[in-house]
Amino acid sequence: MADKEHYKLLYKTSHLLTSFPVVVVGDSGVGKTNVAGRFVNDQFNSDTKATICVEFTHSEVTLKDGTNVKIQIWDTAGQERFRALARGYYRGAAGALIVFDVTKLNTFDNVESWLRELRDFTEGPLTIMMVGNKCDLTQHREVSTEQAIAFSEENELMYIETSALMGDNIREAFNQLVQGIYEANTKGKMLEQPSTEKTSTIGSPEETKREKIPDSRQTIKLDPAPAPKPGVATVTLLVCVALFGLVAAQYGGCRSLLRKLNHTVAVGVAKMTATGKNGRAVDGTVIFTGLNATHTSVTINVTGLAAGETLRGIHVHQYGDLSDTVAALSTGSHFNPFNQSHRCESAGSARHSGDMGNWNVDANGAVLETKVLDLLPLTGDQSVIGLAVVVHNQTDDCLNISSAGSRIAFGIIGVANVVNNTASASTTYAGGIAVAHVTPTTTASNFTSGTVYFHQTPQDLLNISAAYVGISTTHAHHIHQFGDLRDTTGLGTGGHFNPYNANHGIPPLSPRHVGDLGNVFYNVNDTGYYGIILTDGFTFLNQQYPIIGRGVILHSTFDNCQNPVGNAGSRLGYGVVGVANPQYFSSFTSAAYAEQNTTACVATPTSTSSASTADSTTASTSSTASETTATVTTSESSSTSVTTASDINKPTLTTAGAGAVKAFAALSLFVLLALKSVRLSAYKVGYIWRSVVCCGVVEMKEQASIHFDRSITPEMFRR
Repeated sequence: MADKEHYKLLYKTSHLLTSFPVVVVGDSGVGKTNVAGRFVNDQFNSDTKATICVEFTHSEVTLKDGTNVKIQIWDTAGQERFRALARGYYRGAAGALIVFDVTKLNTFDNVESWLRELRDFTEGPLTIMMVGNKCDLTQHREVSTEQAIAFSEENELMYIETSALMGDNIREAFNQLVQGIYEANTKGKMLEQPSTEKTSTIGSPEETKREKIPDSRQTIKLDPAPAPKPGVATVTLLVCVALFGLVAAQYGGCRSLLRKLNHTVAVGVAKMTATGKNGRAVDGTVIFTGLNATHTSVTINVTGLAAGETLRGIHVHQYGDLSDTVAALSTGSHFNPFNQSHRCESAGSARHSGDMGNWNVDANGAVLETKVLDLLPLTGDQSVIGLAVVVHNQTDDCLNISSAGSRIAFGIIGVANVVNNTASASTTYAGGIAVAHVTPTTTASNFTSGTVYFHQTPQDLLNISAAYVGISTTHAHHIHQFGDLRDTTGLGTGGHFNPYNANHGIPPLSPRHVGDLGNVFYNVNDTGYYGIILTDGFTFLNQQYPIIGRGVILHSTFDNCQNPVGNAGSRLGYGVVGVANPQYFSSFTSAAYAEQNTTACVATPTSTSSASTADSTTASTSSTASETTATVTTSESSSTSVTTASDINKPTLTTAGAGAVKAFAALSLFVLLALKSVRLSAYKVGYIWRSVVCCGVVEMKEQASIHFDRSITPEMFRR
């Protein structure tokens, strides 16, 4: 037998006799991960995070004849930005589960596209089962059993309804699917003689133009084939692996490089709070996830609305200003940079950019819905970072003059705490003013409220003034890298905003963290005041690293100017820097605040071993999406070493990088040995590469902080 035929036969028969790969696909939020988790471990996780790329598990199924068959379960990401990577895993699958949510009609409508995608990207026949998940939510059902059965019969699919929450029919779904795969193999449906007749049917086990593979019940004898000698392809692959290792070393290790190459995403988040308009305890989040240059996924999870009203108008407004806590008038009008007429989102670009239309309210007074909208970028000149989301108390009539009623909840769109987040406020914002309203965290005692005003002059001088009520000693305050208020302890704001990877300091010391503001001094009546004019060209409302959309933190003690973060203690207050409404902007005069501490940091910082505060743990966190590996370190010499903006892009060989070189040397040896014994086709090499990339991304996700954004809220994954 020729070498080519020998290895082809060996691959096919081993594939049939060992295990069946099963791919699980479907829209985000339908419960794919919990379906797989319930089957493999009989566990349900109500706080499941969105899958990145592909996650792998395995299990065994006992068939009707007592045969134990192993299955590999490939749980794929449903989000659009990961589908290109996930498609690489369709090709080797023997079976597939297409999961939809019976309470979301749009997920059922998308089954057809998933079906088409599976058919387009698989090489051979595929046994497919359609799964209607969350069948326990009968009162919220939007897809009837009859409707699903009719579709499955039309497309020759198996169909079953499940509840991952209750465990209903989960094992039956996998058992039936694997039984179908196994019977297709053992009964010869996949082992027929080559034929030129085309019998393409969706989900059917028949295959056309396939070589005859011996029956799996027969004894197969294969003559050993000579091992191929490493040739040009082998050498090329090894060179590529070595080069990848060297590049990874230059960027601080393999994981860091994979993050830079494969996982950047723009995400904004608004933590919603109730106004005083209707007295209801409205609460929740609005999450914006950039899908591409033109479209953004918007997920709203808001509770506390009046039950019985099925639709509510929700919009993006032009100012991220929470000064008016009663009527939210400080948020201004709808965001409308192109001077369009008001319409709902179906009007496309012929509407206000902030027009997000009406959102469904369920019987419990909650909105839990996702839309994909245009005109809401998270980067660029028209970025919505730093603006406000407003919930109205009536339905939007979608007419030119909106009548969606009063404003009952609002929140500022901040940069979300997400690994490699590229979201940023407009770098060309010309308004010149911003404001942050600081409220107590759950760790605060006496602190009650604070307001920080920012005024950038035409000469790019930044005038900052602040007042904090409820403090009686000196406290530090800083700008932190994320405007994410979902964690009520304030830890969701991350570390200091430090895109230049500089040492920590107090103004006017420069370079320093962009977010270093220094200390607030107690004055009278339990109020602390702060004021300074920054002239060092580090902190701006716009330009390359705007502070709009970032967090403001008031700490429990003073900043002693020591690396890495000043030992300023826990977080008493938190807020988001938003675009200010000129009608509500009232920064203080120089006579209103106490003398600012302008003492420069000492040349030789004290050892950071005494930094036992909560913030000391965040010193090495990413400062921006593009600088995820930046780490603040303490100099041991007599002079302070500062990394400036011009040095940011100079890669250096780190300890992690040196380890990466060794790891890739070992990997190169492994690949060489593997190539000596097994001939790798181009497809298999590609498969290995995709696995390396995806595993790197998944590893990155698992190593991320607890604040890693899920884009879709936990409630959407609860079944």
